Amino acid sequence: MSGSPANLARALIVSAALLAAASGHAQEAPAPLVPPDDLFDLAPSAPAAPEIAPAAADDRTGPRDISIGTLEEVDPEAIGVLGPDQGGFGPDTWSGSDRAKIMRMIPRLPTAGRSAVMHDLTRRLMLTTAAPPTGAGEAGGLLSLRLATLVRLGAFAGFADLLGAIPEAAITPDMRERQVDMLLLRGDIARACEVVRGEVRESDKPFWQRALIFCQLAEGQTGGAALSLSLLRDQGVELDMGFLGLASMLLGEAAPEDLVVTADPINLRLLLLTDMAIPDAWLDAADPGIWRAIAETSDVPLDTRLAAAERAAAAGALTPQALSRLYSQVSFLDEELRDAVAVAQRNGGPLGRALLHQAAREQQTVEQRARVLVETLRAARDGAGVGPTARANAVAVLSLTPTPALSWFADDAVRALLAANHYEAARAWLDVLAEAAELDTEADQALALVMPVAAIADPDVAGRWHPGMAQKWWGALGDETPVEQRAAWAGRLFLLLDSLGLDVGDDGWALLLDGPLTSATEVPAIGIRYSLRAAARAGRTGETVLFALLTLGETGPADASPLAVASAIRTLRAVGLERDARTLALEAALESGS
Repeated sequence: MSGSPANLARALIVSAALLAAASGHAQEAPAPLVPPDDLFDLAPSAPAAPEIAPAAADDRTGPRDISIGTLEEVDPEAIGVLGPDQGGFGPDTWSGSDRAKIMRMIPRLPTAGRSAVMHDLTRRLMLTTAAPPTGAGEAGGLLSLRLATLVRLGAFAGFADLLGAIPEAAITPDMRERQVDMLLLRGDIARACEVVRGEVRESDKPFWQRALIFCQLAEGQTGGAALSLSLLRDQGVELDMGFLGLASMLLGEAAPEDLVVTADPINLRLLLLTDMAIPDAWLDAADPGIWRAIAETSDVPLDTRLAAAERAAAAGALTPQALSRLYSQVSFLDEELRDAVAVAQRNGGPLGRALLHQAAREQQTVEQRARVLVETLRAARDGAGVGPTARANAVAVLSLTPTPALSWFADDAVRALLAANHYEAARAWLDVLAEAAELDTEADQALALVMPVAAIADPDVAGRWHPGMAQKWWGALGDETPVEQRAAWAGRLFLLLDSLGLDVGDDGWALLLDGPLTSATEVPAIGIRYSLRAAARAGRTGETVLFALLTLGETGPADASPLAVASAIRTLRAVGLERDARTLALEAALESGS
C-alpha cells in the first residue's frame, strides 16, 4: 500500500468520519420482545443495536459516510458508503462475528425473492460502513463478495458508489470482473470494453477472454473475435456452451440445436446482438440484475421488458416509479381504457396490468377510478406485487377523497396507502370505514379484515389494538370459508401480530384448533435457525440481518413458513431494527393476502 502524504491524509480524514458517525448516533432501546417460541429464546445477552431509518432508494444520491483508517492499520474492507444516518447498520455491524462464517454465507443470500424489504436489507448490509468481522481471510475477499451481491441484486448505483470509494491499490481482479458485469448490465458497453482491454493484457482467465470476444463482436471485429474464440477453445478449460453457441452464430456458423444459454451479463449482451428472443427461462429464474437490465434495454420488445420489469420490481431491483414509466409506454385504444377492468380480466398478464395502471390516471368518475384501483391491486399479486404496485399508484389513490360513498373502497385504500407509507391518509380511510361500519354490515366486515394489517403497519393503530380484534377478523371471513383455509390464513396473520408484540389472546389462538393438527411447509435448516438465534442473543446486528434473510429464503416473506417469517421479525427487533421488522411484517401480510 502506498504511504504517500496524500493517501495518508485521505485515510485519516475518512477515519475521522467513521469515529464521528459512531459517536454521533444515539443508542435507542429495542422494543419489548414477545414471549419467545421454543426455538427462538431471544433474551439478549448484549446491548441491542439502534433502530435504522429506511434507506433511500438505490438510484438516489446524497451525503454518505465513507470511512476507513489508514490502509496500513485498518482492513480496507471496512469501507462502506452508508453510515447510520443514511440507512447503514452502524460501525459495529460485524462486531463479534466470525469472518470465515460471514464469507461462507454471503454468497448464499437470497436475492431473487419477491420482497422489496429483503432487497433493501441486503443492499444496506452490503453498503454499510463498518469494521469487518474478525478472522483471517484473503485480502479484499469480503469486499469482493459485497460487490458481487450488489450486482446480483441489481443495485447498480450502490455498486458504483462502493467501488468508487475503494482505493485503486485495493481493487482486486475479482472486483474488476464484477465492475464489467455491472457496466454490461447498465448497457455501458464502451466503458465495459475499456476495462476488458486493460485487464485482458494481465490475465488469461476465461472470464476476460469471453468478455473480449463479446467486445470484438459488438464492435464488428469479426476476424479478431474468431481468433480469440479459437484460442479460448484451445485452452482446454470447461466453457459455457451457451456463450460458444451465441458467439459462433454471430461469426456466421449455424445456430446449435437446443441451445441453452445461461443468464449472465456477458451472455445477455451477446444475446442482444443476435435475433434471438430473451429465453422464457430467464424471466422465471435469474438474478434481479438481469431482470432490471432487460427492463431497461430499449431494444428488447416491450412485452418482454414489462415481464422483466415486474419481476425486478417485485424483487426490489426496479423502483415503482420506473415500473410506472414502463407501463405508460404501452399504447391502448380509447375503448380499452374505458373498459379497462373487463379487458384486463380477460387478457391478464403484464399488458393487462399496464392497461389498469394507465386507466387509473384517465379522466373518469371517482367511482370508476376506485374500481380500476381495486382491480389493479387484485392483479398485482401476479405481477410486481401489492407493495410496488401500490407505491406506483399512490398518486391515483391519493386523488380520491375518503367519503362514506366510497366506504366499499376503504379496505383497499388503507392497504395501498400503508404500503406507500401514507399513514395519515390511510387513517382517514379507516375513519370512514369505522363510521360506515356502525350501520353497514359489509363495512363492519371490511373494517375487521383490515384492522390487523393496519396495526402491523402503523404504530398509531397498533396502540389501539386489543385481542378481540383478532377474533372479529376471524368472524369476518365468513362461514363460507372452509375452516382449514381460515386456520391457514389466521396462523400466518396471528404470528405476524404476535411477533410484533400485538396480543392475539388465548381465545384467538384457540380459533386455530379446529384446523389441521399439522402443516406441511418448508422450514429453514437447523443450522440457519440456531445461527440466527445465537446472533440475535449476542446482539450481532449484521449477522442477525444476514441469517434473518437466509431464514426467509428465496420465496420471500409472502410464501416462507409463517414460523420462519415470525422468527426473522423477532430477531430483527431483538437487535433494535424495529422499523425494518414492522416493514417486513407488513409486506408479508400484504403479499400473502392477509
